[in-house]
Amino acid sequence: MTTAATYDPATIPQLESTLEAQSKDISLYNFQSNKTLAKLYKCYPMSSPSKHQHYATMLLVTLRQYPESSTDFHALVCLMPESAQREEACASLIRCAELLEGAQFEMFWETFPSDYKADERVCTDMRQAILKVFGSVYQNIACDVVAKGLGYGTDDVAGMKKFIDGTNGASISSDGAMVEFAATLANSKRSVAQNQQQSLMGKINLDSVSHLLHLPQ
Repeated sequence: MTTAATYDPATIPQLESTLEAQSKDISLYNFQSNKTLAKLYKCYPMSSPSKHQHYATMLLVTLRQYPESSTDFHALVCLMPESAQREEACASLIRCAELLEGAQFEMFWETFPSDYKADERVCTDMRQAILKVFGSVYQNIACDVVAKGLGYGTDDVAGMKKFIDGTNGASISSDGAMVEFAATLANSKRSVAQNQQQSLMGKINLDSVSHLLHLPQ
């Protein structure tokens, strides 16, 4: 039950500290805390001089939980004033979320702010998230397609393979040409056929993923 104390502006510094901790350790992700902070900023717009910076941090930590955090991301954007949404720090992340949901992974990496791409932790989180989406649709995918989707490009397939080697749930085929995922209910042919009209991870349509990746189902 929501209490008056939940939306006490005196709690803003504590909530901001919680947000900062999440940015350093994504395992501490706390959507409820972030949503409360966003609501407090909305109710008390003069409460924090750095709230626009914190809005961007909220979006980033949420994006790093993709694809499970899609609903969280949209909820936070709805709580943000349009002025904050238009600022580059937030606008670029909102655009990145749209690209992820459309499975436009190469364009995502082109749009993702350079400061974040320079952060190895952030890049690792996003690559693992995108790899999870690949594995939810396909059991076998060409290495060069995955390399581009993970932001390596076709000229750095070796870098992608090194990343895959340290990742659970995916491996490189014996001939080195494919990324292989364990068969699951989600990526089996039967499951794909049964779910043509359903969305993947709540947002991504199976047919549009196949089309965007230029791969047959």
